[in-house]
Amino acid sequence: MGDARMGPYFFGGMLSSAGVWIHNIVSAIVVFEATGSARLVGLVSVLQFAPTLLFGVALGGLADRVDRRWLMIGGQTLAGGAAATLAVVMWSSPPRAGPVLLAAAVIGVGNAVNGATVQALLPSLVPRVDLDGALVLSTLTFNLARAFGPAIGAFALVIGGAGPAFAFNAGSYLLLAAILILIRPLGPTRASKDDDRSLAGGLRFVRRDPVVRNLLLCAAVAGLAVDPVVTLSPSLADAVGGGDTLPGLLTSAFGVGSLLTVGFITRAKRRYGLKRVAATAFLALGGGMVCVGLATTEVWLIASMALAGTGFLANSTSLTGMLQRLVPNHLLGRVMALWSVAFMGSRPAGALINGTVADLVGPRPAAALVGVVTLLVPIALLRRVPAFTDEP
Repeated sequence: MGDARMGPYFFGGMLSSAGVWIHNIVSAIVVFEATGSARLVGLVSVLQFAPTLLFGVALGGLADRVDRRWLMIGGQTLAGGAAATLAVVMWSSPPRAGPVLLAAAVIGVGNAVNGATVQALLPSLVPRVDLDGALVLSTLTFNLARAFGPAIGAFALVIGGAGPAFAFNAGSYLLLAAILILIRPLGPTRASKDDDRSLAGGLRFVRRDPVVRNLLLCAAVAGLAVDPVVTLSPSLADAVGGGDTLPGLLTSAFGVGSLLTVGFITRAKRRYGLKRVAATAFLALGGGMVCVGLATTEVWLIASMALAGTGFLANSTSLTGMLQRLVPNHLLGRVMALWSVAFMGSRPAGALINGTVADLVGPRPAAALVGVVTLLVPIALLRRVPAFTDEP
């Protein structure tokens, strides 16, 4: 695809994503075992994603004023340092919730920087004709990591403890930072000095374009739909009498479900258009979460997570592809930062709601409620979105 040097970038991205998922599931298990509270498990997600909600728009403006590649290197290094510190703490003392929560807050700042940058950086790393394939490949590496990372993390926790799992995450962050230093972009990694680079300029663009607004709202619903995969996995596993490895298997099942769609996503988008693929993906994502809420056995639970996962890859690439077609390059950092705020910034509220509902009435009703919202809301929002095709 375009430049052969992109191979290390996508490989590094896959390892970094695997590290994140290993970290996420181990953090969830450690906090749940230490406290027995799904609400505190949700607090991990709140701390990790709150920086995106609070600072994502400002970071998007920064991404349109400075070199996006070096901004992302800074975010990777900050998150890697926090993960390394947590690994040392967990190696030297019994697992506790406090250090996990503190590390989640610092890693969240690094992830907010990365989230505001990575989607805007990608068009400068590949030729325009390869952008759609790069989007699919980028999301594919994320889902490969999601498929294997959580299961590896759960088994690593059982076999070696939390320290090695967190250390792997630290190394994966720093490896991607090193790869980004070596890569030479094909296009500009910042906006022209003549363009309006103010935050107000990006917000005005979104306010004036109802299609962009609806796509960002869809991204927020997608973020809400994905949250139970981490926040509720420990309590869902406990509800069906599963062992310590089941939360990792549930999260991995979601990733495996995404991988099942890889072979026909591009063809489906070219034949039916991005809008129809996104709508169908929301049906799979929401329907799967409803099935998660109805599941009473381990097998049913794993299969339902896989069903929900089949909608994620098509959903993410379709929404991102439509936005990148609509947004000019000089606004891309700010608008894609808003996409990150919508997708990841909805996670703190979702995690608190899901954790609280799970503690009050059980994790299955919490998952089912998310599924119903995911089925109903995006269909209404997508009605005002044009039928984009997947052609460059």
